[in-house]
Amino acid sequence: MRELERVDLVELGRRLKAARNAARATQDQAAERIGATRTTIVAIERGDRRVSTEELLSLCDLYQTSPGRLLRPDAVHVDLAVQFRRLPTVGADQAAVDVTRVLHELAARYVELERKLGRPLEPTYPPVWRLSRGQLPEQAEDAAMDLRGRLGIGQLPIPDILGLLETELHIRLFAVPLPSSVSGAYAYHEALDACILVNTNHPATRQTWTAAHELGHFQTDRQSAEVLADDTPDGAPAEQFANLFAAAFLMPAAAVRARYRDLCEEQGKFSPRSLVYLARSFYVSPEAMGRRLEQLRLFKKGTFDALRLSGLDATAVRRTMGESSMPEQQRLLPRYTLIAVEAYENALISEGELAHMLRIGRIETRELVESLDGLWEPIDEVRLAHG
Repeated sequence: MRELERVDLVELGRRLKAARNAARATQDQAAERIGATRTTIVAIERGDRRVSTEELLSLCDLYQTSPGRLLRPDAVHVDLAVQFRRLPTVGADQAAVDVTRVLHELAARYVELERKLGRPLEPTYPPVWRLSRGQLPEQAEDAAMDLRGRLGIGQLPIPDILGLLETELHIRLFAVPLPSSVSGAYAYHEALDACILVNTNHPATRQTWTAAHELGHFQTDRQSAEVLADDTPDGAPAEQFANLFAAAFLMPAAAVRARYRDLCEEQGKFSPRSLVYLARSFYVSPEAMGRRLEQLRLFKKGTFDALRLSGLDATAVRRTMGESSMPEQQRLLPRYTLIAVEAYENALISEGELAHMLRIGRIETRELVESLDGLWEPIDEVRLAHG
């Protein structure tokens, strides 16, 4: 492996440490894998000792990476261990561990392809919202309305928050299939900027909530990261704020109150059907809207739980809307996807690597590439070619 002989030992050591942290592996585990002591791993990661080919292959297997990625000169390697310090290093839920690795890999590869294509993403972030000792609900409302004002959307519903994050804030957005127990993740690193990961295996309304929740973390924290999972505790102030912010950002208080009053006047009452219509008009789930109405004291506390116990489930929602099934979400093509496909079209990556980056199968990858075929040419050339 000639690349191994030419690589700078200090840089390789840094990359190996970053890969180990991304895999949530300890130095003792790495040492055991190559049949050495912990001090050997320390020396390798400091650049004081050259790693052999056999050792490199063993470590790559443990870290779930490839020798090529570690040795490629233009590869981007960052250590997100500090950013994910809130997550337990040992004994963490495996799904959460895997998601941190996915986010790390996707973001690093995204930056690499941008550099190769000469298409850097220029962040346009608002200032960090500094939380005070005041009440979190009021601060979340203020932060949400401040950001809405900066984005120029006022009280309007947000039909596509994922697109909004990308096009207006230039946050690195990744929408890929993830384990069902994980909704998404957020991380910030100076080499990667802000990154948000959303699980496309979840319904569209849940993806919307996840994106808004992670946006809440982004608003107040440009130092660390988090994974939103089913077992994420809601009691921590950061999580409380993120949930309150998501509700306020997606469902502005004044707009919800006005629409609520309109529905009451139109129908003479506010029924479960009204709740479903109101939720749909703000592109959120009936549960999210029900909780918001309780927050705004338009519903008594516990109203939505009572509605759910009385039969307001997913099937009832579809029946209320007069639909046989919920409409499928329009396929999202984040900038990351377009960058990856463009890199493939320019022979910078293989079809297999493209499929891996998009977390889809080879057949789906080919279908996606075919659907985008011809969309890279200048408009004038396309017009002239077709007469």
